[in-house]
Amino acid sequence: AALDGYTAALDREPGDPGLLAGWIVARAALTGGRAARRMLARPELLPHPHAGRIHVPAAEG
Repeated sequence: AALDGYTAALDREPGDPGLLAGWIVARAALTGGRAARRMLARPELLPHPHAGRIHVPAAEG
């Protein structure tokens, strides 16, 4: 249920870092194992739940 909630919220606000962090943690908790640890360590490698890859905005400056 938590993962579905975060997925729906990311549909509405795809750039919210708090929602993205929640989605990553919820998915890691449900998946478990080595893949979950990698997900927490390197979230930029994760597929976005709806768009192929997670958008990581470039640093300003």
